[in-house]
Amino acid sequence: MNSKSEKRLPSSVEVHMPICFECYKDGIQTELKYQKSTSTLMSVNEFYDEGGVLHHHDPNVHSVYYKCDKGHELILLEKPVCGVCGWPDD
Repeated sequence: MNSKSEKRLPSSVEVHMPICFECYKDGIQTELKYQKSTSTLMSVNEFYDEGGVLHHHDPNVHSVYYKCDKGHELILLEKPVCGVCGWPDD
């Protein structure tokens, strides 16, 4: 480890870093730099079903913004899915 605070992931953990698709299709490998994150602010619906299992229905959209060395921008959008019932199933 270097002098910065650095944590190592267990070898069994896969890390998938986003890539710049514009550079990738041109055969160039560039580094993506994190810019910012945003999220919509709708209320989350948590409830127990008839079997007593907790559901977590989060209608928010989470966005993560990156920029590559060549100036291309990438936005990753995530819509959380309920681990019990798969909501939303669109």
